[in-house]
Amino acid sequence: MVDVLPLQPLPLVRLIVDLPAGRTWKVTGHAGEHEWLAGEGTSTGAEVVFSDPWAPLGVGATYTLEADGSWAAGPVVRTFEGWHALTDLPGRQVASFLWEKDGGDPWTRSPRASFAEPWGSSLPVPVMGPVAGAGGGAITARTVGQGTRVMRRLVDANRPLVLLHNEGRCRLPECDVPLARTILLTAAPENLTSRMDRAERTWGLEYRLVPRPHAYLAPVATWGDVKAHWSTSAALAASGLDVADLRRGDWLVQ
Repeated sequence: MVDVLPLQPLPLVRLIVDLPAGRTWKVTGHAGEHEWLAGEGTSTGAEVVFSDPWAPLGVGATYTLEADGSWAAGPVVRTFEGWHALTDLPGRQVASFLWEKDGGDPWTRSPRASFAEPWGSSLPVPVMGPVAGAGGGAITARTVGQGTRVMRRLVDANRPLVLLHNEGRCRLPECDVPLARTILLTAAPENLTSRMDRAERTWGLEYRLVPRPHAYLAPVATWGDVKAHWSTSAALAASGLDVADLRRGDWLVQ
């Protein structure tokens, strides 16, 4: 099952996998020509509930479950009222930012090759890797208010992040910017702009592309959510929700 929980500021795409124990499974997301791994694992016989922080913004996405067969679900659309977004891996800390067109989307891949220089030949002998390195790039972002505060927290955490390009906001015909990228920031200088009606920051974000953590499944509801919703253990017990209900997270939007 796949659906969208309309959390603010960024909705969560929720996936539920329920298979007999022992089956290995993989869920892949699809949006146009884009494809990504949403989650994978081996079933224990209990349902697995997780969210997809790599789900694109403003475009329909479908999901395929592979486990001794193939099943499709969707499409679902993850809407975002901000411009573009930088999030942590759980997708719960969200910095909304304006992607400056002047900064573009520079991206430098890293071809992998070394060269031996044999005597008696004017040409080297190349040794090439099977694939080029993904490399990294840079963007120029503008933030205000809460966007600035969350951006600073994400930079200070020094952990992999998810960079989301909002198709619902982009007006560039045939835009080829990837919908989602897993990145690790390597530089994040910030400065005030000349805007006088409110404090606005400009960021020169440089990053390297990194793989998603192995076997990582982002939770739908966190223990922090539980503690924020029910102030005492007695109040939580009175809700009548069991552990499976808490993990599904329907109570987050009720």
